[in-house]
Amino acid sequence: MNQKQRIEYLSNLVAEKTPYGSKEVWYKNSRRKLPVYEIDLQYLVYNAYNGRIASLVKSYEKQTGEKLDASKTEDIKIIEEFRNVSIV
Repeated sequence: MNQKQRIEYLSNLVAEKTPYGSKEVWYKNSRRKLPVYEIDLQYLVYNAYNGRIASLVKSYEKQTGEKLDASKTEDIKIIEEFRNVSIV
């Protein structure tokens, strides 16, 4: 699935569905109450720079000279391997 398809799905979701509720979060330096929607898992992508794996991703990219793209199947497999690595 490409970025355009995900954006279209999310735009339609917000336009057509009622939020399940709301949640207070810090966003852009202020606390805001934002709507909560249920999103089908197939429309989500990994955040390769998530704090739990960011150092592993950055090391991989520096060592290989290749930037990981969380929307590509082959890069998803690499990112998923980082979830199983223990950092001591």
